[in-house]
Amino acid sequence: MDNLREIERNKVLRNLGYELFYLRKIFSTMDFAREALEYGKYLKAIIVAEEQVKGKGRKGRKWISPKGGLWVTIVTPIPKNKLEIANIIAGLAVAMSLNELYGINVRLKWPNDVVYLGFKLGGVLVENIVYGNNVISLIGIGINCNNSSLDVGVKGTISLREILGKPVNREKILEKITANLENLIRKNSISSVIRMYKKYCYSLGKKVKIKVNNEIIEGFVYDITEKGGLVISSPSKGNIIADYGDLIEHEGIRYKLG
Repeated sequence: MDNLREIERNKVLRNLGYELFYLRKIFSTMDFAREALEYGKYLKAIIVAEEQVKGKGRKGRKWISPKGGLWVTIVTPIPKNKLEIANIIAGLAVAMSLNELYGINVRLKWPNDVVYLGFKLGGVLVENIVYGNNVISLIGIGINCNNSSLDVGVKGTISLREILGKPVNREKILEKITANLENLIRKNSISSVIRMYKKYCYSLGKKVKIKVNNEIIEGFVYDITEKGGLVISSPSKGNIIADYGDLIEHEGIRYKLG
């Protein structure tokens, strides 16, 4: 049974130190998370919405969030030495969890789009905020679960229900993601995080075109740095490291980039 409202009584998540909020409909779980921090009450919290009407992805792009998906922001402190790879950690927690729960080949298009056979299954958005003596990560996660790709209305998307042929339990997915996130943040070294990320990285070995500032770099991705950047072998420029940038073309991806 999939009843996300039960999340507010979830003992597993409470035992991990999280305050839990279920909202039927909201502009954005990220907005709610920022407000919770501003009031100084919740340094660890999970905010889940049944539906977002103004969800956003990277660079403010619209994120369509219909009923049946998992739309959540996880608020948690993060060590300063892992700030540079916070988005890598968050994406890895999602991909690991879906593979462990369902045995499906979910991968990550760099840095943290969640993909299945090139179709977009979900995405992650991370915002780090300095708060007193702590750095707090707001980890926004969107996964198409029991909705259909038609609900999203974007070509090249897919849902877990469509992959598996049956509904999934979103509460169990969130439990697993949060537990993996805690382990990656608190117990794993940066080197081990990057090593695990490489196993799930769909971009490794693929031909890409990335825009960094006003420069376009084209080539094959052959490694990931300790900072989570791409190492690209470019025929015209040699080996290039891109710690940030927008992938505007990517071999094997079935949805529109940029």
